[in-house]
Amino acid sequence: MYHSPTNDILIFATEDGVKLLAQSNCWCGDGTFKIVPSWYQQLFTLHERSAHV
Repeated sequence: MYHSPTNDILIFATEDGVKLLAQSNCWCGDGTFKIVPSWYQQLFTLHERSAHV
């Protein structure tokens, strides 16, 4: 978890997930505003596309 005290950004990731993102040449992202709790402004997710899946 990473928390930026100046920008109020929370980042959650596993070490394996970060390694997969680093090795991938194709990332997909998606963001939403409507279905997050009121104390969040936006939820944004990153995904990688693996050839073995």
